[in-house]
Amino acid sequence: MSVYVGNNLLEPGPLLNIQKNVIVAGNQTKLGQTYTLSIIGTLCADRGSPNSSGIFWTTSPPAPIENIQQSHKLYSLESKQRSLEALFATNGQWIEWQSPDGSQPLKAQFKNARVTFPEGNWAQICTYNITCECDLLYLNGNPVVDAPFPDFIQNATEGWNIKEGPAIYTFDLQHNVSAVGKSTFDNVGNQTQSAWQNAKDFVNTKLTLGFLGSSTYSPLTGRTIFNQSSLGSGAVNFSSLSAYNYARSEVTDELQGSFGVNEKKLTAPLPSED
Repeated sequence: MSVYVGNNLLEPGPLLNIQKNVIVAGNQTKLGQTYTLSIIGTLCADRGSPNSSGIFWTTSPPAPIENIQQSHKLYSLESKQRSLEALFATNGQWIEWQSPDGSQPLKAQFKNARVTFPEGNWAQICTYNITCECDLLYLNGNPVVDAPFPDFIQNATEGWNIKEGPAIYTFDLQHNVSAVGKSTFDNVGNQTQSAWQNAKDFVNTKLTLGFLGSSTYSPLTGRTIFNQSSLGSGAVNFSSLSAYNYARSEVTDELQGSFGVNEKKLTAPLPSED
């Protein structure tokens, strides 16, 4: 089994553990999934890739064996550590596990990698642990998914707030919709959309905006929720109220990768006809 990050060989080839994490909303609706990759490997002072200078082998394995003095092996391992950290510092790169039979590899575009080196004497070898994330895992050229999740989001919320308005028999209606997205990349590792942009696409196309709107994730319209409000159990017939004075505001947070919309309406009785 050969393991590559881009064109860079990791040798000896590390082991892989995959954990799938399903993203579930509070109402138990599945919004997506994220894979956590745990990569466990070993650096050897006088062989493997990267070499003692921190340069990765880019052709078929095995990488050449080096003649390194015992006193220089600690430096070699430290050089390999820095090179490994630099290799996993860029999001959107491909990591591939290639089978000797030539079949298509198991691969993923990783992000948010964390590289650690457990304690040891580092006289000849040094182990390492890498934990990273990916949104799609490919096997035989196709994404491995239980269900299609085309929206790259981490979580989403939608809430309604109903309270008494400034005049009798009027009510203020507020609707808050927000999502936190994920960054996406093209096949060469360039970012195609930032997290907040994917969150905006999800809010605008997959959640409910407007008093009469509905969607797959929000099957009830604002009118339905308003009519079913407990505030309407008294003297006011909510079904006789209409919405006016629509206002909308947006909040974008680039660092948090979030996008939200706040909608406001004033509901009041229909004007009487003279």
